[in-house]
Amino acid sequence: FQKMLEMCRKGEINCIIVKDFSRLGRNYVEVGNLIEQVFPFLGIRVLSINDHYDSSRLNGMTGGMDIAFKNLVYNLYSKDLSQKVKSAVTTRMKKGEYCAPFALFGYCKSKEDIHKLEIDPEAAEIVRRIFLMVIDGIQRQTIANRLNSEGVPTPAVYKQRKGCSRDWYPSGKKGGWNSSMIAKIIREERYAGHMVSHKKERDDFESGHQVSVPRNEWIIVRNTHEGIVTDEEFAEANAR
Repeated sequence: FQKMLEMCRKGEINCIIVKDFSRLGRNYVEVGNLIEQVFPFLGIRVLSINDHYDSSRLNGMTGGMDIAFKNLVYNLYSKDLSQKVKSAVTTRMKKGEYCAPFALFGYCKSKEDIHKLEIDPEAAEIVRRIFLMVIDGIQRQTIANRLNSEGVPTPAVYKQRKGCSRDWYPSGKKGGWNSSMIAKIIREERYAGHMVSHKKERDDFESGHQVSVPRNEWIIVRNTHEGIVTDEEFAEANAR
């Protein structure tokens, strides 16, 4: 979409055809601005098939109240759909199901049920080793230095080697273990076999920005999967 707009500014496009206005966007203010200001200024004809709209027939006038109302409806529909999806995901979380797109380091998703976690032996061994070193009183930075010197892959590098397609795990990513990464693993209660969800949420349905949720609002369901460490080991590591 952004590439198309850039081509419009360069004069490489003179007509845009869409199924309906919701394909241009679900924000009625932004869609209205495109239809009434941006595209007319650039001399671009806009056709919306299902809305029976053709900007070339308007002679510089806007689409009228019906077009503005349709764009508002598309916007409200998105908000309603967002709430329904959020409600469905929350229901899954309360059942103790895993809802993230990629498995937590140390686990893999079950082939029978993608909402269940199964231990990944190779990665789980790294996680367990970190817990035991912390329990033995070894400082976090010392642990990080030891893992780096041994060439132990970080969670990002490990997932990338396993074929993870996330673009923030690029091939040959630089950087290694550090004390913050060690602390993040030690504080992750899911390693004790308990599902912890709703730690973050989007601040707006149109935004990809996430905000932290207070701990008392987290969704915690106990004993949902096999733990890499016991409750006692988890508690002792965090106490240290």
